[in-house]
Amino acid sequence: MTDPWARFTPASPAGPGSDPWARFTPATPTSATATPAQSAPPNAALDFVESIPVGVAKTAAQAAGLPRDAMGLVTGPMTDAVLKAGNTVRGWLGLDPITPTPEQRQAVVDVGRAMTPNLGVDGAVGAQRLAEGVTGPWHEPQTRAGKYGETIGSFLVPGALPTKATTAAPTAAKFLKGYLADLAGNVVVPALASETAGQATAGTKLEPIARLAGAVAGNMGSAYVRGASAPDNVLRRATGDMTDAQWQAARELAANPQGIKLTGPEAISQATGGASALPNVQRVVEGSVEGRARTAPFFAQRPGQVDAAVGSFLDRIAPQSPTPSVLGPRASDAATRALRDVEEARTAAVNPLYTAANADRVAPDVVNGLIGNIDRQLAADSTGILSGPLGELRSRLIETPARPGAPATRTPVMGPNGQVIRYEATPAVDPTPHVPITDIENLDRTRKYFRDRLALPQVGADAITREQAGAISSILEPLDTAMEQASAKFAAGKQRYADITRNTVQPIAEGPVGRVAAASDTPSAGAALLPQNPMTGSGPETADAVARLIGHDPETTRGLVRQNLADRYARAATDTQQGSREYAGAKFRNDVAGNDARREVLDAVLNGIPGGPAADAAVLLDALQATGRRMPIGSATEFNRTLNAELADGSLTSRAGLGLRSLGTSLITQAADAAQRAALRKGVSTLADMFVNPNSVDLIRAAAARGAPINYAEAAGRSGAQLAPFFVGR
Repeated sequence: MTDPWARFTPASPAGPGSDPWARFTPATPTSATATPAQSAPPNAALDFVESIPVGVAKTAAQAAGLPRDAMGLVTGPMTDAVLKAGNTVRGWLGLDPITPTPEQRQAVVDVGRAMTPNLGVDGAVGAQRLAEGVTGPWHEPQTRAGKYGETIGSFLVPGALPTKATTAAPTAAKFLKGYLADLAGNVVVPALASETAGQATAGTKLEPIARLAGAVAGNMGSAYVRGASAPDNVLRRATGDMTDAQWQAARELAANPQGIKLTGPEAISQATGGASALPNVQRVVEGSVEGRARTAPFFAQRPGQVDAAVGSFLDRIAPQSPTPSVLGPRASDAATRALRDVEEARTAAVNPLYTAANADRVAPDVVNGLIGNIDRQLAADSTGILSGPLGELRSRLIETPARPGAPATRTPVMGPNGQVIRYEATPAVDPTPHVPITDIENLDRTRKYFRDRLALPQVGADAITREQAGAISSILEPLDTAMEQASAKFAAGKQRYADITRNTVQPIAEGPVGRVAAASDTPSAGAALLPQNPMTGSGPETADAVARLIGHDPETTRGLVRQNLADRYARAATDTQQGSREYAGAKFRNDVAGNDARREVLDAVLNGIPGGPAADAAVLLDALQATGRRMPIGSATEFNRTLNAELADGSLTSRAGLGLRSLGTSLITQAADAAQRAALRKGVSTLADMFVNPNSVDLIRAAAARGAPINYAEAAGRSGAQLAPFFVGR
């Protein structure tokens, strides 16, 4: 019986036929594949090799013709299927079937072809013919092996993209190795599975479904095998989503030039700022018998590595002093000289103004008013306590003391016989008042003299009591004001002096330089320059102090810095109760740079030492901090439990006896437990070896990429892409 829809179905380029898929099936060349009757049996291996590129080419042709073929599928068989389903429903409802007219069917076909111009390529068949017009007829598989080769070639195009694990390979050799594995899992395995299923159901309605099922099974099976490694899965979850920059930073840290060997988890955790679960994984690995056996030798070398790295760092600052006790006093002397330099510079800056003001004078009445104030205080002091200092101050404010007056007198002159022969008259002398000092120069000398005496300790012959100091200050303060009012130059000098004191002298005297100057020994001098708990923002004043001390005694300054850091490392490297020093580097780093303020001060000191290790300090401190990312193993409970469980397994004879008593069920349980323990030991050993490997970071990255979640959707999508041309082209 003929197809009633045949007149409406677009004719195949090769002519009408009973196969509704014929127009989508590439025509078989006639001459190129004709086999002579007496030819030898085809070579299966050669046929396999020659068929692979044909599969690639046919896939390309099918892709080129896919738009036209897909539309033909819609306007042909799929339209028939929709009409058939619709008419079935209409039949259930008692309605007449819908029968398109030839014109309607042709209109649908024309619309479909108009929507897919496809650059003139008439489907996969047309694309293949165009290509064969250039290359000649393509090879057709002659053997079962050839058919496998063609299928492999057709699967190659969609499955040839490298996986994430392969693209993460650090070297070309590892990339090639991973890419070959990708080709095997994404191309060869699904192609073999699909072709095997297709050949088993060849010529039946199940063939398309069987080929699809084979491809899906092959792709998903390969995906499962790639994702089945327990260590890889653990590493993938522990690393999270790291950036390329973080991986590179971890790689550089692991290869630090200081010679401190780091595990991959330590380097990665440091590079991510602690945002990694790998240290937790390492802790579990170290807590096992197998893991500890493999990692213990690695960590046993760490104290020596850190000692060497820190020692080299300190030696670049200065060699170890054979007499460290003298470093503090010498540094104090250098700091004192630095302070003196600042004070002398202040004096030099204000002297021109003071010199110009020396000839200026304060009004005599003003000075006499101050003297009168002194006289009133002395008169009111019935104890005489104030008379000494105030009397001295009064005398130093007077240039010419007052002289009392004298009355006129007559003095008789006696003769030889004792008689008065005449009188000599002395005129009266008027009293002369004191003359005060009024010039700025001498008044300022007096002011400074008593100012300095007030600053002396209240001991010794020149000591001034608090009461006396108050009385003197009540005179000096108005004297100072009077001098400033009388001389603009003197006032300008005072202002400049105050500004320099506030902005320069005081910060230096109260800062690290002043503290070093006041230090009495090496530890206190070192702590003054590199305090354990510095104030926030003290980096600039520390840098200034180092520069001033270096300027006066560079050798002592460098030696003091080295001694301070060496002593702090010695304290950090003190053995623990277990005799371990594996965390000495991390403790030292925390002590000298454990917060922003400590790091700021340390950088200021190191940057101030010419030729010092400032450039290498950042790398060393990062490496030392990374050693602290290693988590302590903690309680040995799990370690003991695992070891006790293995020791309690008993001999083979005891296990057999237990199996007989339990009718064999215990043997099954023991076998399962043993298999689980064996897998655990293998996984732990794999991770331990990976963590202590010199290329640990690269190994972890590759393993994490391999351990990505099994992407079954990707596998299914790849299967569809590999078989889509087959279904559309039928």
